[in-house]
Amino acid sequence: MRKLVLLLITILATLTMQAQGEHLKFMGIEIKGSITEFQQHLLTKGLRVSYVSKGLPEGQRVYDGHFSGYPAQVVVFFNARTRQVFRVRVMIDRQGRDQATNLLNELMAKLDLKYGAENRRSHDFTDEYMHKFKQSAYTISNGEIDLFVTSTGYVDQDTFYVNIDYKDAANTTNNTIDELEDL
Repeated sequence: MRKLVLLLITILATLTMQAQGEHLKFMGIEIKGSITEFQQHLLTKGLRVSYVSKGLPEGQRVYDGHFSGYPAQVVVFFNARTRQVFRVRVMIDRQGRDQATNLLNELMAKLDLKYGAENRRSHDFTDEYMHKFKQSAYTISNGEIDLFVTSTGYVDQDTFYVNIDYKDAANTTNNTIDELEDL
């Protein structure tokens, strides 16, 4: 019964998103289509496939390039069976906690301008190394964008990663429905 309710909710969400006909965009590219099609768009934007992709599980591919003026890695998530893209994450590394905090605040201000501060939910977050950061999520009609920081150690001068995670609503739902087929 519980699976049936979850399935009905995801189908309704998918139909609503498809009725709106628009997908969440990353770097001006709609998060839709096959990984091959999406990769072509990324390559035209100047990104290149990273050697890191070879060591990742099926359904993830990493690209190196620039995002919002910063060197970054872009991880594209796609369904391994259907090859459909549903999520994109940007990771920008910063040396030191202060640099990461400054970049986090800069990107939050930019996202506020683009998507509206009224669509942002924020809360304080403490990571496994006891670093405290603000974590934000923007919920919009065609998806969700999460902004957060991850760290690599206890020292404030370690490497920190500012992450922006773009999740297209319709394709994330489609991916979930496909994964439910396994259960």
